Amino acid sequence: MTGIALIFDFDGTVLDTEKEVYAAWQRVYADHGQPLPMEEWLQVVGRASNHRDFHAELEQLTGKQLDREALNARRTREIKEALEGEPPRPGVKDAIDAAVAAGHQLAVVSGSGREWVEGHLQRLGLRDAFGPLICRGDTPFHKPHPQPFLAAAYTLGVSPKRCIVVEDSVNGATAAVKAGMLTIVAPNVITAAADFSKLRLDVKVDDLAGLDWSDLFERARTRDYPRHAKGGLLSRLFGRKRNPYEA
Repeated sequence: MTGIALIFDFDGTVLDTEKEVYAAWQRVYADHGQPLPMEEWLQVVGRASNHRDFHAELEQLTGKQLDREALNARRTREIKEALEGEPPRPGVKDAIDAAVAAGHQLAVVSGSGREWVEGHLQRLGLRDAFGPLICRGDTPFHKPHPQPFLAAAYTLGVSPKRCIVVEDSVNGATAAVKAGMLTIVAPNVITAAADFSKLRLDVKVDDLAGLDWSDLFERARTRDYPRHAKGGLLSRLFGRKRNPYEA
């Protein structure tokens, strides 16, 4: 396994969707007289988009059966309208261009559905820059488990220690760190409230603008597995030539 890979999370990292998705759910809850606190929302950011059934939780809180189809249609419409014309986050395009110019591979690892991710990448004109998209349902385990990132590395044919991950959430960064990958976190307006202090991050910035990608690519090229990954899952799986994203 050779080369360098740059792997992006999608929601809140490539495109700042998080604030609109959270706002849409807040409106649903408010319409039923219930709050949806930020601390509750942060628990699910970065996980598979179907990790929690907020409809079921709202039904429990209100004691009423909801018209889920109507609520979903409204939320989808509101989010779509809010994101029309939304550009990539600052520095994302420069990072992609730097990777392409250096001959490195790119992938996306997301807890959202493939149609959502692919559609937005096409709209942004970024789809052709990326190779595999590892989306919800493509692996048995999801972030904060490292499996989705290991799947991306395996698909690209790149060792995890040669992968750079860009994330915005605690759940996503936890998965990348566990996978033994060089981990960059650029929180958005939602995840800026999260506590990243317990994670072994390599870089934490407000956004990707101005990062020295030549230096980061060189760090990925020369690094060893972090101490927390050595002798663990990655060493065993790669040493035995097994599928590296098996649990």
